[in-house]
Amino acid sequence: MDFKELQDKLKGLSEAQLKLLLQVAWGKLAAEQELVARLAETMIKVNEKSGAK
Repeated sequence: MDFKELQDKLKGLSEAQLKLLLQVAWGKLAAEQELVARLAETMIKVNEKSGAK
């Protein structure tokens, strides 16, 4: 989806609705970043354990 398509989809929403959408999107982004960080930490631990053998 390009910017124009997104703009068309958001047209007509109130400021409160747009703020809520941004909060939800930001929360999802933060959750995904946390998941990636945890996955990376786990992969590092696995590499350390396999290298120690």
